[in-house]
Amino acid sequence: LRSENAELRTDNGELRSENAELRTDKAELRATVTTQEAVITELERRVKALDRAAVSTDRHRGVAGNKTSPRTKPKAVKKTPKRRKEGYGRKRMEPTHRVEHAEDNCPDCGNELFGGWQHTSREVIDIPRAVPFTVTEHVSMARKCSACKKTVVAKPNLGGIVMGRQRFGINLICHVALLKQHHNMPYGKIQKYLKTLYGLTVSEGALVGMIHKVAEIAQNPVKDILEKIRNGEIVAMDETGWRENGVNGYVWVCVNKDGIYFVRGDRSKSMVQKILGPEFVGVLVADYYAAYNHVLGEKQRCWAHLLRAVSDLRDDHPDNRSVKLWARKIKALYTDAKAFESKDARARVKAKHDFEQRALKLTQRYADDESAPQRTLSQRMSKHVDELFVFVEFPFVPSDNNISERALRALVVARKMSGGTRSARGTQSMMTLFSLFGTWNLRGENPLAACQKLLAAHPP
Repeated sequence: LRSENAELRTDNGELRSENAELRTDKAELRATVTTQEAVITELERRVKALDRAAVSTDRHRGVAGNKTSPRTKPKAVKKTPKRRKEGYGRKRMEPTHRVEHAEDNCPDCGNELFGGWQHTSREVIDIPRAVPFTVTEHVSMARKCSACKKTVVAKPNLGGIVMGRQRFGINLICHVALLKQHHNMPYGKIQKYLKTLYGLTVSEGALVGMIHKVAEIAQNPVKDILEKIRNGEIVAMDETGWRENGVNGYVWVCVNKDGIYFVRGDRSKSMVQKILGPEFVGVLVADYYAAYNHVLGEKQRCWAHLLRAVSDLRDDHPDNRSVKLWARKIKALYTDAKAFESKDARARVKAKHDFEQRALKLTQRYADDESAPQRTLSQRMSKHVDELFVFVEFPFVPSDNNISERALRALVVARKMSGGTRSARGTQSMMTLFSLFGTWNLRGENPLAACQKLLAAHPP
């Protein structure tokens, strides 16, 4: 046993020495492999650099033996175009009248020609030359009855022609109202327009009187427009400045799919209550002005205003990474809310709650941090968090009040041109006609035809 144990120890020592040699050889092989890999990587880099240099040389100097220019593009394979279901060329309009052109005699032999067929046709669109204005004298004749000797005087029915005892017809008044309210033309330009096209000279005072007359007749229709707006599912509101006789004031607008209504007053919360009325139960879409806070019921605050404020904040702090990250998260929150769709009412309510919780997580951290640039916007979002995602619960509610801002655009243009109005009556007439023509435009009606219909229905 002792001799066998000695032999095993000897064998174990030999194996250990062989293992040490193998480990040494393995380390040397690894070092060699690492060196060879570095050499291969360097060679590959040099080959790629040479290839790029060769391509650049071929592009600018040409390749030897190549007959074609290096800039010549290979011919593209012609694809058979797909046949369209319908043509997209300009469609011809329905002709109002037709003029046929035909030769009476043959140009070669002079023989008389008869009959024929349509060879080609050409469409010419034009407007008729403006005709001079007309002055119609309506004469009431008096006749005496031969039997009872009574004098009978004719009472003409001028309904649809003129209103009251005015000397201007309905068509002229509607035309002036269209130019003034729909096209924002000053009275001076309206005078030149009538003089140039029709040869008619009208004083500025007469033009102002026409506008006041249309506004007077439109009082009841505008009240009907306001009632329809109040009864709608949503109402978008906004306000802008308007001077009257040099005194500052504000014009309020409320709008939905049923119409547009303008009114001038102060900027207090009582104006909102006066416009909407005590029985308003729809959703109010507005910005973050405090006058809207007292309105009961659902309110959707404008995300367009909020995102613009967030973008301005990011631009004011271009080097603040915290502001950039916060602005990106607010934008992502709004994008996710807009992308949410569901026909299940419960799912929409739950989604609204989830988005509100996400908004609070993004804002509560900075709302109490006086050093954070996003503190003001965080406080605003925290205060109105239950009014930010109403559009998620009710899909018919827009997420912004852009519709009211677009409605104010025509009024803002008029303000830049005129600076305001000079009297309370002028302001009232302008607000009435802006409501009337704005509603017609919103509904897609022809404003000139609608105005003529309104005045024609009024008793003479």
